[in-house]
Amino acid sequence: MSEKIIIKAPATSANVGPGFDVFAFALDMYNEIIFEKIDSGLEIEGCPDEFRNEKNLVFRAYKAVFDVIGKEVGGLRFTEKSKIPFCRGLGSSAAMIAGGAIGANEMLNSPLSKKELLEICLKIEPHPDNLAASIYGGFTSAVTAGEEHIVKNTKVNDNLNFYAVITEQKVETEKSRLVLSDMIALKDAVFNISRASMLQDAFESGDKELLSKLLHDKIHEPYRKDLIDDYDEVRAIALSEGAYAFYISGSGSTCIAMSDEEKFIEKINRRLEKSKIKREIVKLKASNEGAKRV
Repeated sequence: MSEKIIIKAPATSANVGPGFDVFAFALDMYNEIIFEKIDSGLEIEGCPDEFRNEKNLVFRAYKAVFDVIGKEVGGLRFTEKSKIPFCRGLGSSAAMIAGGAIGANEMLNSPLSKKELLEICLKIEPHPDNLAASIYGGFTSAVTAGEEHIVKNTKVNDNLNFYAVITEQKVETEKSRLVLSDMIALKDAVFNISRASMLQDAFESGDKELLSKLLHDKIHEPYRKDLIDDYDEVRAIALSEGAYAFYISGSGSTCIAMSDEEKFIEKINRRLEKSKIKREIVKLKASNEGAKRV
């Protein structure tokens, strides 16, 4: 068993236009977690006091893996170095859970596969989209069939640029589900299914013209956009300044713009300089590797 390891777990963007609760992909923004064996007890550093206990998501996932293997956790210290903003639609919880599970697996010399680790993680957070992307990396589609979870994983083309538009506004996933409609019009279902059927291949090939036509949604964005400050204005500005796609990441509040415009961030910031909403726009690439030891 290892004595000290470092794990990097990527942020994720879920739903991805028409792929509500199914699609997600990993981004090169990471939470880093340092695990160390100590003589006894549990020590957690790098997070608020309220999470320095056994309810911490990293620890819950870590312990769950040890429980499956039938071993005691023993003394443990871990330090969180989090770069993924919390409750912003970038899979911060999934990254913590994935990081904890991968960390435990590495400590135990990797007895479990990614599929087995995903099943363990889903007992903590029952949403396979973000978790699958954080564990596998790349673009994932996750399907629940009875008690089985099926994941298809492909690489995202390196030529695609993603701009995360991040505000201080928090949107909790469960609350954002309350605004969704229980009824979906047949034409809206067809709209999403037809676009979703081609999206994974478009991300893999890097077909930007096709992506601009596929990255639209009729199921969750029409409702959730009203939860995000100035969504319509920011979307219109992004599209007018060179974005060929713009969509809500997860349940928000972060939105993802896709563009090849070299001065995209500068142009958006100039247009929004009088806005009362504080925004950070971060240029990202997809991460085709999931949570891993470094």
